[in-house]
Amino acid sequence: MHGLLQNLSFLLAQGQAPGQGQQNDGSSYVFPMFLFGFALLTYMMFVRPHRQEEQKRRAMVAALKKNDKVVTTGGIYGTVTSVDTDHIVLRVDDEKGIKMKFVRASVARVLEAAPEKAAES
Repeated sequence: MHGLLQNLSFLLAQGQAPGQGQQNDGSSYVFPMFLFGFALLTYMMFVRPHRQEEQKRRAMVAALKKNDKVVTTGGIYGTVTSVDTDHIVLRVDDEKGIKMKFVRASVARVLEAAPEKAAES
């Protein structure tokens, strides 16, 4: 019984059976490579696309100008009447002249950009 406990403790401590020599067949690199591959796959599938979408959204918000038709994250449709560094003013009802002030980041998407006036000469 005592000999069995010694062999068992030796197996647990060394990770191989007693009497076997040190053999490195490359299997010690499999798990770290698997972890690296999993981390790379996770980055490529989730983190990178999210960063690209966020970059596009920030560029869209930075390019807002007067007369752009937009939708806010709250679902309010409106036309940009003025643009400030942090805020925009939207005209939400043309007939009643109702205007609302929003944070620029609350714009979800631009429906229709204001037509560019070409300089005719």
